[in-house]
Amino acid sequence: NTSNVAQGGTGGNTANVTQTGIFGISSVSQTGSIGTANVTQRDASQNQTSYVTQAGDADSATVDQSGDTNLSSVDQQANTNAAVVKQNGNNNGSAVSQLAANNAARVTQTGNGNSSNVSQNSLSSGAGYTHLELGEPVLNDPNYSSYVVVQQVGDVLGSTVTTTGASNFAFVQQGGSNNTSGVLATGTNTAAFVEQAGSGNSSSVSQSGVNNNYPTTSEVPNPGGNNIAAAAGVHAGLGGELAVA
Repeated sequence: NTSNVAQGGTGGNTANVTQTGIFGISSVSQTGSIGTANVTQRDASQNQTSYVTQAGDADSATVDQSGDTNLSSVDQQANTNAAVVKQNGNNNGSAVSQLAANNAARVTQTGNGNSSNVSQNSLSSGAGYTHLELGEPVLNDPNYSSYVVVQQVGDVLGSTVTTTGASNFAFVQQGGSNNTSGVLATGTNTAAFVEQAGSGNSSSVSQSGVNNNYPTTSEVPNPGGNNIAAAAGVHAGLGGELAVA
């Protein structure tokens, strides 16, 4: 099955796409502001692909995929956008690109062999400060101009987050074994918080710029475990105040 939706005009458009089966392709392109794109590919779907491109302000994209070997791509090019990707199955891939300020991305994956790649560029605008107690964020936390939440449960998972600009926040949770997380943050007032529960996991955090929070990683020594809630996260504020979540 193939679905192509293109919506223009000044904005306020909504696109809803639902596909079941295998080898489905959905493409949604929206220009203008306050656009909404909802793509659902499930009911044992496999090898499904979803492309969402939004070029206006205050757009939102939600992609819900279940099954194996599915791919989701969300490209948002303006300000104050939100991307939510949910994938349930094995060997799925998610890519989110947000190119302006005040954007938020949430990726949730359950299964083995899944991968997530999130890239944000908040330009030079931003809140100009970061919160001293990071903890678990909610979507569109007002303390950050742009931020990413990635939550993965399973084995052999990969997460990559790249942020550029001011007041960006990356929060990554992984439960399971042999998972990898990489965070690359460049800019001012950035923060990174990584939790890993399980065994054989690895995390890399690189920050460059000024007034950045100290990156920290914790791992629960529970072989084969995938209980994210058990991860004893440690984080730091701008002044170096440590706290246990």
